[in-house]
Amino acid sequence: MKLLIAALLTAASLSICAAPSVIAGDKPVSPTKPIVKNPLAEADRQLKAAEAKWKKKRPEHYSYTLQRSCFCAPDYRKPIEIRVFRGKVQQASLLPEGTPLPAERKAEALPVEGLFRMIREAIVNKSASVTVKYNATYGYPTSISIDRDQMMADEEVYLSASNFKIASGLKPKQQK
Repeated sequence: MKLLIAALLTAASLSICAAPSVIAGDKPVSPTKPIVKNPLAEADRQLKAAEAKWKKKRPEHYSYTLQRSCFCAPDYRKPIEIRVFRGKVQQASLLPEGTPLPAERKAEALPVEGLFRMIREAIVNKSASVTVKYNATYGYPTSISIDRDQMMADEEVYLSASNFKIASGLKPKQQK
């Protein structure tokens, strides 16, 4: 009998410890994380707000550094310095060497609008997870994390944008 009572008390104390610390009505609520019913809808709302800010404040010429984190060859993880002139990539260089980005990788050198496109495609295609941080002043993405399929390994996309600079001295590419 004592063993049965001890087992019941142990089970009761474990279930109390596992219960959420805040109860609202009859529904448990986590005090640390807000409940987001549709994370992709929230990601879409944030994207639209950031794009509106970017369109309002977008400089004509700018440069920034884009870096990928992935399960890939080290050369693909090197930062890329991207110079944009009138919305088009003028120059892309691998850092720290400053060597031009190889021609077969030119698609990786995205203007800020290209980063917005990538985020929008992830939302439209209902990726498992889309987490983005945006610059408070200009609205460009500073950190992008996309997991297209939760059941698939190593297909996640992680990008960070840093060293954003408004550039007034950029000149268009010389025509050959």
